Amino acid sequence: MNNQYPNLKDEVNRIQVPDEKLSSIITNTINEAQKKKSRKKSITTLSAAAGLAVTLFLGSTLVSPAMANIASDIPIIGSFFEKFGDKGLQIAGQKGLTQTVEQTDEDNGISVTINEVFYDGSRLTLGYTSESQSQVSGPGHMIVKVNGEEITYSSGQAGYFINPELRKGTISIHPQEKLPEEFDVNIIFEDVGYVLGRWEFEFPVKQSNNVTVLTPKAIREIGNAEMRISSLELGPAGTSLNMSIINDADTNNEFDPNSSNLQFHIMEENGQSLELLDHSGHGELVNGKFERNLNYFYTPLSDSTENIRVIPYTEQEMTVEDSEEVSIPLVKKGLPFTLNQGDFQELLITDIDSTDEKVTVFFNVLNEKVIGHPLPPKHIWLEDSQGKAIMSADSPQRVKKDTFKIEFMTKMQNGLKLKTYKYPKPEIYEEFQVEIQN
Repeated sequence: MNNQYPNLKDEVNRIQVPDEKLSSIITNTINEAQKKKSRKKSITTLSAAAGLAVTLFLGSTLVSPAMANIASDIPIIGSFFEKFGDKGLQIAGQKGLTQTVEQTDEDNGISVTINEVFYDGSRLTLGYTSESQSQVSGPGHMIVKVNGEEITYSSGQAGYFINPELRKGTISIHPQEKLPEEFDVNIIFEDVGYVLGRWEFEFPVKQSNNVTVLTPKAIREIGNAEMRISSLELGPAGTSLNMSIINDADTNNEFDPNSSNLQFHIMEENGQSLELLDHSGHGELVNGKFERNLNYFYTPLSDSTENIRVIPYTEQEMTVEDSEEVSIPLVKKGLPFTLNQGDFQELLITDIDSTDEKVTVFFNVLNEKVIGHPLPPKHIWLEDSQGKAIMSADSPQRVKKDTFKIEFMTKMQNGLKLKTYKYPKPEIYEEFQVEIQN
């Protein structure tokens, strides 16, 4: 799929959907809700996110009246990622490894500012704010040029509204070819919130030199496919796993290397799991074989880590017909209670925090049915007393090792139900073991 414009979820939210069709739409978008847009020149492409939110973006310039009123919510120059972004970006910001940009462009009443960037050789991440007089989604179609030449890339976004007119967020760009350690980048947004226009930025980028690259030689044969770790890049902002999968294009295979449901779980020797922040990929036909290159980006390794386990698995497809909903009342007096996600795993709901604007649900992975350790939680949503679904704009966020939280923007506090599906057990494949050279 080659998604050229902002995510499907935004479009669905704009449509008046009959109640009887709602559960079907929810089911069909379980796997799509975290997909990201990609721009590829190869034959086929794949781009999806696990730890990042499917985005609704907006924001502000640093000189507008709205911006002045909420200045305390926007990071000061040079510290955007220190206060915002995934865990890896926050570490990079705290260690001063990012670069300040502070460039603003405006078109059609929408102003976009690129505040800060970080590049570690694997992903180029932009921290930005934008502002408009109405609530719109974020940047869509994007052209990226490096030293004047347009590149092929996949991308993902994350962020939140500070108010209906102001949004701040990040855009992670994954180049599909190796870039130099220093270069000039030209970013052109051709629409913001489905409003056509042109927002252009140009600035120098320098790669962080705090990255270690490992090239394990292990190969796994899965069905008729060959799977190998092309490289493992370790840095203060995160861990980048680059996988190569090759199979005959005309061969039926019990393992589908082209599946967007293919995931890799990484564990340190102490049992600590890395959190998947982002992943993308692309593939092409070469001499009758389909070669697929996949990139998975995780939180940083612990400093003392000497060995890791890389466990491949695929999540089984679910249809509307074979899906089974699970529903429990969301009330504090029943805490703690469990939410059963079928053969996948169970969740222990430990706390519920309600304010005038949102409901936050805290939970632990109660038991690990798949590999003896928790995998990322599956889809959870709320339902109000009228049967209307309330979705979270973000994936569940890890608070600590086995504790997560998920936020729902709603003013309702009574009559809510917490819902999920019963999921089949993933298919687990032979793992990789990689020695980390400290």
